[in-house]
Amino acid sequence: GIPGIGPSLERRLAEWGVKTVADLAKMSEQTLATAVGSQTMAHGLYMAARGMDERAVTPYTPEKSIGSESTFPEDTRDMRRVCDLLRRCCDEVASSLRRRGLVARTVTVKLRFADLSYKSMSHTMERAEDTAAALYPQSVELLCRMLGIEGGVAAMRSPGTPLPRDIRLAGMSASGLARSAGSTVQPTLDDVLEETEAQSAGTVTRSVRQRDAEQALDAIRRKYGKGAASLGL
Repeated sequence: GIPGIGPSLERRLAEWGVKTVADLAKMSEQTLATAVGSQTMAHGLYMAARGMDERAVTPYTPEKSIGSESTFPEDTRDMRRVCDLLRRCCDEVASSLRRRGLVARTVTVKLRFADLSYKSMSHTMERAEDTAAALYPQSVELLCRMLGIEGGVAAMRSPGTPLPRDIRLAGMSASGLARSAGSTVQPTLDDVLEETEAQSAGTVTRSVRQRDAEQALDAIRRKYGKGAASLGL
């Protein structure tokens, strides 16, 4: 049979001696119209038989965000547990970004509470990033803002303080994605100063060290599995 043609149309074409795509390609569009009884259908068959398609091509749309989340075995108010989960999520998302050759500008943290309600908050960074070392502090800052905890990242230094609400699920995602090779990274003043000092001392900047360290972890995980190494932040 001819691909894409139903039984009744196939029988009608067979009456005109058309049994293969090659047979179909030999027919003029007008003859086809007479055979199938439709000028529109004939035009479609005529084009298809010659490998032509006038339909608009829908380009592949890359994913808009990359995220990771997890539900706790039981509801928790333990800030250390929630931060540890966010750290693992950031590690997983950053590794996925590097694997895809992407960088992200926006970090979003999502929480699900004991009453099953959800809350999320986002922050767009000054520049696109692909390391957990950059994503994690932003995630903790958002967590603190969402829960009304004073001190932001500094609050991590006293993780024994209970959270004000029971958390059932936590996670984060990275969006505002761009290809890392084609993205323009605008350095901050601190970056410029650090790079200048590093060049004078013949060393490398902290951001370069962080990326190198996480890329080394990527290689270890590819060889020995995802649980082979973790990032200490």
